[in-house]
Amino acid sequence: MAEAYYSDQIVAGLAGVSRQTLKDWARKGRGPVRRRIGERRVGYLASEVDAWLANRPAVAIPKRTEAAPQSSIDQTARAVMPDRTEVAA
Repeated sequence: MAEAYYSDQIVAGLAGVSRQTLKDWARKGRGPVRRRIGERRVGYLASEVDAWLANRPAVAIPKRTEAAPQSSIDQTARAVMPDRTEVAA
């Protein structure tokens, strides 16, 4: 039975990264190995991808406890552009 392959798009989606990041990781040895599976096609062995995903360390995302500060762009835009409700029709 032939081994199943995943495309760049599938693996990137499973890993939660862009296709370019996935390609960079593969080139640097940080991700699954890209394999040529045709004259103009590359892919990733499904078994290697599954093992790689299972062995990746979990990353905890910190919970925000306070509101994010407004960016200086937002503050400048509010100073320059009045609220639309204040503009006469």
